[in-house]
Amino acid sequence: MVIKLGIIAGEILTVFENVKKPIDLEEVESLIEQPTNIILMAFGWLIRQGHIHIHQKDNKFYICCSVDDKARCP
Repeated sequence: MVIKLGIIAGEILTVFENVKKPIDLEEVESLIEQPTNIILMAFGWLIRQGHIHIHQKDNKFYICCSVDDKARCP
């Protein structure tokens, strides 16, 4: 399971390299095509490591890459 989470976390970071903007959970799910619970666990890992952060705007949560999108996160 830990290896799978690491792979999914890497895929999430790759999504940020390609998209270059804050994205919501639904967008990540459509781009990665993994179960929601696995994606959420990978988010937790990336948040703990400081690679991403989450902001809420208009009752929606946006995931932002800590390095690239911090200033642009809603």
